[in-house]
Amino acid sequence: MSLFQAKEWWSFRPDQVEECDKGCLCVANIDNEPDGGDKIVMGSFQGMLRIFYPRSKGFRIEDMMLERQLDEPILQVEAAKVIPNSPNLGLIILHPRRVVVYSVLAVGGTGVNASYYNLDKAYEHKLQRTAHSMVYGPFGGVYGKDFICVQSMDGQLSVFEQESAAFSRYLPNFLVPGPLCYVSKIDSFVTVSADMRVEAYKYHMLGAASDGKQSNGDAGDDDEVKTNGIGGRGGGDDKYGLKSAKNVQVDWSLNLGEHGLDVFVAQFSHSLAASHVDILVLGERTLFTIKEQGQIRLQKRLEYMPSTCVAYSVGPNGAGGANQNVIVATQHASMMVYQDTQLKWAARCADESSPAVDLAVSAFGGVRGMIVTVTDSCHLQISYLGTDPPSQSVSVDEVRELDYAAMDEEHRELLKVIRDASNDTTREPSDVVQLSAQVPDTLDDMQDSDDRYEDDSSRCRRDGDGNFYSVTVRLDVAYSGDEDINNISLSMEHSDAFVTDSSSLVVPKILGTGGGGRPNTPTTLYVRFKVSNHILPTSLTVRVMASYVTSSNEPRISSCEFELPLCLACQVVMPIKNPKFMFTLDTNRPPPKLSQLFGDIIAPAMGQFPDLERSVSNVMSVKYFARDCDVTILVSKKAGRFRLQGGDFEALWLVARVLVDRLYELHSDDAESAKNGGAFAVSFQDKLPLSDYFRLVVGHFGVRAKLVQTTKALEQQAHQFRVVQKRLLMRYKDKNPTPLGHLDTLLMQSYESLMQNGDRAKELQENMALAANRLSCATNLLLLLVQYKNGLSRAEAKLLAHYLSPTVSDSIDQGWHEQTNASMMHLLRTVLARSGRDQSNIAQPLRPLDDTQRLKKHIQLVCDRLGKGLRLIRPRSKKKQKNKNNNN
Repeated sequence: MSLFQAKEWWSFRPDQVEECDKGCLCVANIDNEPDGGDKIVMGSFQGMLRIFYPRSKGFRIEDMMLERQLDEPILQVEAAKVIPNSPNLGLIILHPRRVVVYSVLAVGGTGVNASYYNLDKAYEHKLQRTAHSMVYGPFGGVYGKDFICVQSMDGQLSVFEQESAAFSRYLPNFLVPGPLCYVSKIDSFVTVSADMRVEAYKYHMLGAASDGKQSNGDAGDDDEVKTNGIGGRGGGDDKYGLKSAKNVQVDWSLNLGEHGLDVFVAQFSHSLAASHVDILVLGERTLFTIKEQGQIRLQKRLEYMPSTCVAYSVGPNGAGGANQNVIVATQHASMMVYQDTQLKWAARCADESSPAVDLAVSAFGGVRGMIVTVTDSCHLQISYLGTDPPSQSVSVDEVRELDYAAMDEEHRELLKVIRDASNDTTREPSDVVQLSAQVPDTLDDMQDSDDRYEDDSSRCRRDGDGNFYSVTVRLDVAYSGDEDINNISLSMEHSDAFVTDSSSLVVPKILGTGGGGRPNTPTTLYVRFKVSNHILPTSLTVRVMASYVTSSNEPRISSCEFELPLCLACQVVMPIKNPKFMFTLDTNRPPPKLSQLFGDIIAPAMGQFPDLERSVSNVMSVKYFARDCDVTILVSKKAGRFRLQGGDFEALWLVARVLVDRLYELHSDDAESAKNGGAFAVSFQDKLPLSDYFRLVVGHFGVRAKLVQTTKALEQQAHQFRVVQKRLLMRYKDKNPTPLGHLDTLLMQSYESLMQNGDRAKELQENMALAANRLSCATNLLLLLVQYKNGLSRAEAKLLAHYLSPTVSDSIDQGWHEQTNASMMHLLRTVLARSGRDQSNIAQPLRPLDDTQRLKKHIQLVCDRLGKGLRLIRPRSKKKQKNKNNNN
């Protein structure tokens, strides 16, 4: 189907900047003129109310019937029979804190002969809660008049029977307000909740949800008849609305699976009887048609993002079935016309700069089917669908001679484009966000800092003056494209030992190069990293990811990584002798001085410890800011051996990782590799410290088991508390009082036990987080030692880390122990199987472990088989490699 352009017939754009949204447009005979011509009512968030009566093509000043500044934001305008004792239409205007009903009166004549139009306030209702939207209708089957229902931002439905406030009820399980409509056929309010469900509430059930009405003022006072207030939650003494919300019952509910943008009533389905109606729900990607009983009649999948929709009549009402079509406006400034589930017409909006936020269909200038649209900038338009004949005749250009040289050049360019497109290698786009970081080598100078006045909720380490140990990283964000981009979201991933003020940042705008007309100036951000006083760092690496959308609506992601300085994790102290846990790393090079490897943390400590210079050549001790864990490095004077020792096994990991990385960096350009018998290498000759590692595995498992028991006890205590509470409430509600039977004492004891178990569970969760941190560091250390003991390649070490993962999950049902046990069993049955008979690819179900014996046994077997020469990545045979080279 061709996509045509909707033709503009009439338009109005305000002189000043104004905004509006769904509900700010209404089309009706608001002045009750005898000829019945429809007028356009438009309100804005700036409080400007305008009424138009277009009679011919193009806007004229005579078309504006009324323009009034109401000094309050206008959320919604509607026309209904809400004038007391009158069948005429009244104008309903919803403000954030009140709803006002006006009569539009012609002064000095009627219709085109009127001198001007005026607003006459009929009555108003003050709202104690901020309004979101409203609906109207003959609630309860009332004849000849309409009532008003206002939905607040916190889920309160306030019903007004014209001048009087009827009742207010709170919707159950409410989170955020959704679209609302009234279905007179079933006398119900239908809304879409935040959990993606369509819910219907009977009007009489809402009215009977609690005892009595609530309204302020005396009905006999004329002033109070004009201005009524509606109170808090529910009625009577129910101050907090618990009774009202509890008694509100849902008539029917339907799960949609996506959020609703709009809900309205129409006769849309092709097979629909004339006495029935459809409830249409416009979702984010689907148009749903729902029966009156709450079942889906049909649904239409939309291949675009809708913004709003409206139903319009295509013929007189009859018994032949549906007589309404639906127009859906899209976020790309298009309109789609549907008859049942078939797309009948598609057209671009007359205003392609912004999508429509509200729609209406009426007759103007004697022509039916005119489409009224309004954008979020209050650009009001009347357009029609169709095609216009071409304005000029088609002219035939002069016949020119063919330029074969230009054709040949174009052919070569097209061939080049085809070759580039068919190439397997993907090209990086030129317009990307570029991230770069500048990391200092020393801690921040915090002499004039105000850290001492901040609370210690983050549990970060402070110095003697009360200032945080921190490092401020400069992050530069630049864009290499020509056009500007907006709303770049930056997220940072780092170890839990480091704390930032915010793990995500938003850059409002980054300037492009403007086609090379201006320099690519980056946007600079400063991120301050503080160190925890109870969590050991598992890594110094920080990964920054930037997500953004280009000018062509293409989502992209850029990332960069940088290392935080070691001085943020630990500091050098005088040598400490604490050989509780130790291991030795061997190298094939003469050992360098420790001041050459760790000069960045040794130099700041020289001023604090003058005697440090004599021992720092072959002995260095560091102490973490977290838990004051110590690690000492001893260097052999002749052989290239490094001994690491300390009082905590898990604390050895980070220092060992930094030591190995700096050794490889020092010998990366070693010119004597050939003379010394090969490239630089690190090895581990001792026995793997599995007993120390298993001690931490058992410790984490024990804390987890205690947390499971405490959680079950907490559930039992909560159930007991609820049961006792219900029985006690029943005793209090009984008209014939009976003895409590010590239920109040049992309730107090249950409450105390519940609070004690809650505090115990919170304490165990903190202990479990610390145990998970220790286990993560120990797992990293074990993987490092396994790699250098068995000579694993980087690819094999990375693959082993996926099976024996250092990322410790704190899930109660299927935690790290179950996942690691299943991974070890998979390795032992596949690549590390002793023979073909032991191999099996059948996945075993994950079951909770009763203890850690099987897990420790499987980890021991994996380490033993790696030590016997089995490998995770098997080398390819020469024949397969030769065939692959021939195919390439």
